[in-house]
Amino acid sequence: MVVVAISSGNFSDHDTIGIDRRIVDLRGTQPKRVLFVPTAQHDPQSYVDVFSELYEGELGCDVRTLEVFDESSRNRVDELLDWASIVYVGGGSTDLLLAAWRAYGIDAKLLRLCQTDKVFCGMSAGAICWFDYGFANVGKVSPADPRPRYSEVSGLGLVPGTYSPHIESELRMLSLVRHVEKTARPAYAAMDRTAICYASGRIETLACDAAQSIYELTPDGGSVRVTQLPMTLV
Repeated sequence: MVVVAISSGNFSDHDTIGIDRRIVDLRGTQPKRVLFVPTAQHDPQSYVDVFSELYEGELGCDVRTLEVFDESSRNRVDELLDWASIVYVGGGSTDLLLAAWRAYGIDAKLLRLCQTDKVFCGMSAGAICWFDYGFANVGKVSPADPRPRYSEVSGLGLVPGTYSPHIESELRMLSLVRHVEKTARPAYAAMDRTAICYASGRIETLACDAAQSIYELTPDGGSVRVTQLPMTLV
């Protein structure tokens, strides 16, 4: 099992094309069969189309889609997961994604495959879902306060630690530091257009731009140590 957790990007703009190529290259000479899972945006066809244009049209993969909110597609979940060599989970609402997976048993099916050689990947909410925990935007502070409110969500636990995407675009670093102080659990803070590649207990950090970074936040005697991780430019 390999997990590639991507902070953010736009398929149409090729924002993460270097990471996308790395994902495909992880399959080597084996068939590139990609299962796209757009649950976090409620399975819109437009999202499926733009993903397929990149991964099938440009990267040469065979792409199928698991639409969790469509019963006929959902009833084929075992067939689709067995067929896939790469499972790519799209971004959107982390709460919607995880709630739907748990309601329909998708989470358990994915966990049963974690000992295979499949590549599990995704963007934003689709990155958070693979970690023990995510630090996600769950709405506004209050009806009168439009600032984003962040909260911990429980993921599938394939990658240890807490993961937070969009660390610079949504200015959530201070909130994440306070969260690590409170929970005494380590976390990763990822800037846009970066990825964490996790395999065999090791982490490689990837960036599509030399200015983008990922930070490791470690509890340290009541405070938090922030370490900028070395990045591989792709």
